[in-house]
Amino acid sequence: PKNIDDINHAAQEFNLYKLKIFFPNGETAYSTDRRDIGAINDKDYFHSIVARGKPFTKIVDHGKKSLEDQQVTTDVVETYVPYMQSGSFTGALEIYLDITQKKRMLQSTLLICNVVSIGLILLFSAIIMTTLFRLDTSLTERNKINSNLEKSNKLLHREIDARKKVQVEKEDLIVELQTSLEKVKLLSGFLPICASCKKIRDDKGYWNQIESYIRDHSEVEFSHGICPECLDKHYPQFVHEKA
Repeated sequence: PKNIDDINHAAQEFNLYKLKIFFPNGETAYSTDRRDIGAINDKDYFHSIVARGKPFTKIVDHGKKSLEDQQVTTDVVETYVPYMQSGSFTGALEIYLDITQKKRMLQSTLLICNVVSIGLILLFSAIIMTTLFRLDTSLTERNKINSNLEKSNKLLHREIDARKKVQVEKEDLIVELQTSLEKVKLLSGFLPICASCKKIRDDKGYWNQIESYIRDHSEVEFSHGICPECLDKHYPQFVHEKA
């Protein structure tokens, strides 16, 4: 019949491996492979999925069995398309789409992508390793520079500490010299002294024994004794007794 010829022509035009039409009970009403006509699909997926208005698809590799346990000679996509009319299941169309050529193209594309990916990974790995090596070299040089800087800083701190110590000693010496100079100044200049008792008048107007004044204004300590002239003048009896 003309309709059958049109279906077969369409199957060849769309590169279909097989085309089948089912009645609602699963019986094969038409197939491009006449041996399938009249066979009944009693598989669970047909009645629980397709008969409820849901498409069902499976990829079947070359040499494997289809959903109907028929071995295929090419790579196909097996698809069931249900016919629904007023919410009722009226039949189904099963299409075996030959994807052998497309699968090979896809595998070739995937192979090329994998090769390119591996090449890129190797390239990036080489770049990363080179960068890491340079970074390691740079870090080593930087560590050496930092080590030298630390040594220089230590020497500089020691020099600064030594200079501070010298400065402190210098300041202490200046203070000591200034103190000594002030004490010397205390004994310099004119001193008001009594012509009779030899007492010295201080800045407040008080008269002090000469030894007290000198002791208070210097680091001199006195030890008392008597000279020969004073001994002869004031204690002649000791002189005569000694003679």
